Amino acid sequence: MEDFLMASAETIKRIRLKMGLTQTKFGEKFGVTRGAICNFEKGRGKPSLEIIIKILKIARNNKIKANIDEFSGN
Repeated sequence: MEDFLMASAETIKRIRLKMGLTQTKFGEKFGVTRGAICNFEKGRGKPSLEIIIKILKIARNNKIKANIDEFSGN
């Protein structure tokens, strides 16, 4: 579980920063709060599969390379 949280944290933050968005603006794209994004990025909370899929779709639409494996810690 810890690997999942850290892998998710790093991936979410990398995608958000490449998009040039604040945690608030990034969260708005998925219907979650800035606090939720902050927790995801610090490994204190795990995003649902639905949120992960939305993040991957937005990354792809912004030509940012990311895949589901990056969320697994493998």
